[in-house]
Amino acid sequence: MKNDFDEEKYDLGRMFDFAYGEKENGAVFSHMSVMYAKALYKRGFVKEGHKVLEALLQQSMNSEISGMYPGIPEYFDSQGRGKYSYLTGAASWYMMTLITEVYGFCGEQGDLCIAPKLRMEQFDEQGKIAAVFPFREQQFQVTYQNPGKKDYGCYDICEIVLDGKIIEISKGQSVKIPFAALEGTTEHTLNILLE
Repeated sequence: MKNDFDEEKYDLGRMFDFAYGEKENGAVFSHMSVMYAKALYKRGFVKEGHKVLEALLQQSMNSEISGMYPGIPEYFDSQGRGKYSYLTGAASWYMMTLITEVYGFCGEQGDLCIAPKLRMEQFDEQGKIAAVFPFREQQFQVTYQNPGKKDYGCYDICEIVLDGKIIEISKGQSVKIPFAALEGTTEHTLNILLE
C-alpha cells in the first residue's frame, strides 16, 4: 500500500481542529500563539514565551499593516492584516497569560499564589514594574521591585509587604498568601521584592 503524502487530508485535519480553506491560508491564529506562549511559560521556557507574546503584540500594534491598533485580532492573514477584531478570545487568552504566567498572580485552592516569570527587560530603569489585578472580588495594586535587575531564574521572592505590613514567607520563586490574610478590605497594595 502506497501513501500519497502530497495529498492534503482535509477531513483528517478538521478532525484534529486544523482549518483549511481560503480564509485560513497563511493565517497566524492569535489565540493559538498565546496558548503556545502559555505552554512555554508553564514549562519554564520564559524567554521563548515572552518572545511569542511580544511578537504578537508588535504585529497587532503595527497598525499600518495589521489595521488593528488597538487590539489583538483572532488571526492575521498571509499579508499580516488582522481579522475579526470583534472576537475577544485571543485578547482574553493574552490577558490571562500575562496575569497568571508573566506576573504570576493567580488563585490556588482559594489562596493567592504569586510566582512571577518576569524578564529583566520588562522592568523599568529603577527595576520596578506595577499592575492592578482583581482577585476574589478584591483589587490589588501590585509592584514588583527587582533592584539588582536580575533575569527570571536568577531571583527569588524575598519580601512581601501587604497593605504596609510585612508578610512572613519562605524565600523562593513562588509564595502562597492564605486568603484569611486578605480579608477585611477590598483594596490592597502589594509590594514584592525580588532578589
